[in-house]
Amino acid sequence: TLPRADRWTEPDHQVIRRDDALVRREAGAELRLYSGQSGELVSSTRNRVPVILADVTLQPGGTLSQEIPASHAGFLYVLDGALEAGGAAIREGQV
Repeated sequence: TLPRADRWTEPDHQVIRRDDALVRREAGAELRLYSGQSGELVSSTRNRVPVILADVTLQPGGTLSQEIPASHAGFLYVLDGALEAGGAAIREGQV
């Protein structure tokens, strides 16, 4: 739900192509940032509410840390493979 002042705003969208997304690389990890902030990267996406949208690729043994503000709700969806996040094991097709 948008903030009350924005509820009747005209719908809008932005197209951010994969090759235009900001990229963050760490040992064994690559993150493509489409919206929000990751590490030192800050997306120029226009949002009415705060959103972090990122595509992460991890190599076996790779790690990546992403801070999420306490006011955010978040989820991961695993497209391929498995990982551990926040102490929980998540496999392909799981949230």
